[in-house]
Amino acid sequence: MPKRTGRPGEYSALAGGPSVTARPVAALTNRWLLQRVLRARERLATAHLTVGQVAGRSGLGSGESLRQHLSRRIGTPPAAW
Repeated sequence: MPKRTGRPGEYSALAGGPSVTARPVAALTNRWLLQRVLRARERLATAHLTVGQVAGRSGLGSGESLRQHLSRRIGTPPAAW
């Protein structure tokens, strides 16, 4: 077995595949999360659902998770909607 050096791409080279950089993965994750948060914000404004129900239907899991993401990404808590 080859000795590991810790260089970027080393493990993918050992596996015989292309390396995946963190930047594209992070960009996709951020886009996915922002879409979920925006969908949740829209549902809060138009539907008569609890924060927990909106979070579940928007793919954000829990009401607490939705509160944190709305505050961090949009700048307003769910109560404002």
